[in-house]
Amino acid sequence: MKQFYLAEIVTKDKLIHQGVFFKPKKPTKKAILWVHGLTDTFYGDVTAFEKFSKHCQKEGCGFVSFNTRGHDVVTSISKVDPKSPKGKTHVLQGAAIEKFTDCIFDIEASIDYLEKEGFLEVILAGISTGANKVCYYGAEKNDPRVVGVVLASAISDAGYKIKELGDRYTQDIAKVKQLVTKGKG
Repeated sequence: MKQFYLAEIVTKDKLIHQGVFFKPKKPTKKAILWVHGLTDTFYGDVTAFEKFSKHCQKEGCGFVSFNTRGHDVVTSISKVDPKSPKGKTHVLQGAAIEKFTDCIFDIEASIDYLEKEGFLEVILAGISTGANKVCYYGAEKNDPRVVGVVLASAISDAGYKIKELGDRYTQDIAKVKQLVTKGKG
């Protein structure tokens, strides 16, 4: 088993996330950031981490995975609060509460962590909804530190949206297709 270290990040909106970090004996400037799926956690698949670390050791890549605000269904996450006697409070988060676009805060803080550890080229790898998050981050941020994006078992949210919107789903998709055809994205 490779040596992993527990790590912690603070996002721009002051949430504190825990994770795991692996640094190879002879590091290069590349690292992999693994983003878990909805309701999952950074420690959800130890077997996968073992395989990643074996590959990363051979290639000189760092590896990190942090919890995101979408871990578990509902959870309490620490938040930096200088006014609190303990310096932090707790907020409810989790898959049931998460605002998808806030994944940018989680991913950016993770990349910042890797940069502080000396890794300047980051490959974003996401599984399930994590795949959607790394795509979104890549499209929205155009972060020069990101040199690749891997979609591991990406999911489609269409089933969820069909259930949520009912008949309106078909109408909305038709409207979106018209806008794209007109060059309006």
